[in-house]
Amino acid sequence: QAHQSALKLMRLIDEVVDIAKTSYGTKNMTVEPVLLTEIFTDAHSLTHLQAANRNLKLQIEEPDLSLYVMVDRARMLQLLAILIDGAIEIMREGKIVLAAYPSSEPSLLDVGIEIESPSQIWNDSTDLLQQLDSANLENIQSNASPLNFSPGMKLMLAQSFIETMKGHLTVLDLTKDETKPLTRLQCSIPLAPAETIAQ
Repeated sequence: QAHQSALKLMRLIDEVVDIAKTSYGTKNMTVEPVLLTEIFTDAHSLTHLQAANRNLKLQIEEPDLSLYVMVDRARMLQLLAILIDGAIEIMREGKIVLAAYPSSEPSLLDVGIEIESPSQIWNDSTDLLQQLDSANLENIQSNASPLNFSPGMKLMLAQSFIETMKGHLTVLDLTKDETKPLTRLQCSIPLAPAETIAQ
């Protein structure tokens, strides 16, 4: 259990380092036209087993085959995986839906992850250093206090990724019935100009 917790922590730290390198320009990005349906397919492949293991349904709404977005494929896939993984960890039942929506900004496209959970959960960020400081080996070994990022921290990580691609991330509360909370994590990303797709 201690070994598994350590491996998970290392993956989380790797994600932070990866973001830092990208943000400070020490790691190159390849921003290019990418077919959105390919990203959706890859995101499903990466996360559907985790969802199934928690008895959750991961539903992918196939986007229009003509939709191309201007992103770094690996970064976009990573941020979607971070958000879906965060949703899987907080949900006990229900479904997660990944879909594309028209944006109010003509040059952008909204990619939404709809989650049957309260939006407030995603506002609770946790400081990783504080979490490490409060953890001890005995708790890790007993798995009583596994090291992990809160949903709010994962949201911040995803926000950092999307900002490097000139997009932005918002949390929308779509709840109409308090007994059935619904939240959309909405990634607004640049559409690929027609001339770049032709190339």
